[in-house]
Amino acid sequence: MEHRLPYKVSRARRYWPALTAPERRRRLVGMWREIGAVLARTISRCDIPIPCEEAAAELPGAALKRYEDALDALICAWVGIQYLAGRCDCYGDDTAAIWAPATVSA
Repeated sequence: MEHRLPYKVSRARRYWPALTAPERRRRLVGMWREIGAVLARTISRCDIPIPCEEAAAELPGAALKRYEDALDALICAWVGIQYLAGRCDCYGDDTAAIWAPATVSA
């Protein structure tokens, strides 16, 4: 993947500057559902009770942060699964590194 997925609450305005706040929250929830569907292919029972798009549109951004945090935890677990399976590449040096999945099959 050559870009980061737009799923962070704090960056929603940067992702979609022309949209209203409720529209941005709808987009976030849609992206979360897409990410969740992909994660569910590898991690069973990874359902996050994400609010529907209309409910999300009415919530303040801070109220959505907990869903983003839960999704981040699942993404980290997925990367760990990929690492254990030998499907990650290391980026860094002898003092620090990040491990990222070598390929993403969506």
